[in-house]
Amino acid sequence: MDSGARPEIVSASEWGAAPPLRPLAARGPLDHLVVHHTAFPSSRVARTRASESAHLREIQRWHRERGFSTIGYHFVVSPTGRIFRGRPVDRQGAHVRAHNVGTIGIALMGDFELERATAAALASLDFVRRELVPGGADVPLLGHREHDGHESNACPGRFLAEATRARRAPGPRVVSAN
Repeated sequence: MDSGARPEIVSASEWGAAPPLRPLAARGPLDHLVVHHTAFPSSRVARTRASESAHLREIQRWHRERGFSTIGYHFVVSPTGRIFRGRPVDRQGAHVRAHNVGTIGIALMGDFELERATAAALASLDFVRRELVPGGADVPLLGHREHDGHESNACPGRFLAEATRARRAPGPRVVSAN
């Protein structure tokens, strides 16, 4: 994807999402965005829409096995730059324990402790923030481990954390539990 192109956006029904097991709570006023990695090497997912969709169904299955109603993220971005919709943006996510109210979870496919995000994926992350999350460009973008109680978590991986520092609102911030 070049920087001026609109990325492909894949709806939850298009990637084959199962319906939520329970109703989803309202998100609340937007406070910040949270970036994650799937911690699954991107080389193990073929760069086709079909393979990426299958990976999304696996993520949803894993999340449901952990007791979530559906996939915990609002968006998942593939290395090709495809944007997969998860939870609706007005619903609460399940992506950072004790920090889901007022946040939007955006995961990039890959293990960014070991690999770097593609330019297409980073451009799509910017697109999600700017175009798909109302007010998303005006709030901080934080990594999963920047939240109180999650400091020892590797997510979003050292390389993605480094790549997103330039994309955040000014000033470091660790969010305390409510």
